[in-house]
Amino acid sequence: MHPPEYVLDFPIDFPPTNTVSQMQLHIFVFDEELKSLRGQGTPIDLLQFYNPGVSIVHACFVHGTEEILFVDSEAQARIFSLITLQPKYYPLHLPHTWIPDAPL
Repeated sequence: MHPPEYVLDFPIDFPPTNTVSQMQLHIFVFDEELKSLRGQGTPIDLLQFYNPGVSIVHACFVHGTEEILFVDSEAQARIFSLITLQPKYYPLHLPHTWIPDAPL
């Protein structure tokens, strides 16, 4: 049996403003035949891990793991574990010029 396949639902119009009041990660899992998709667990509140006014501007899966890389509007990249449901606290500070959607 192979591990579950995960889908990341990340709205394109997520507001990169100081009025962010909710930032949740919803996890969905495909069945083994890839015919149906179901929600897994409850939404994970990501707002608790970020400073006020910060929003996520990019996200991608970390190959070969059950982790997601988030890049936020302050040009910090951090990895979130889908196993522990916690971020790994060694944020990588990126130059703002590397993140085209990030406010300056």
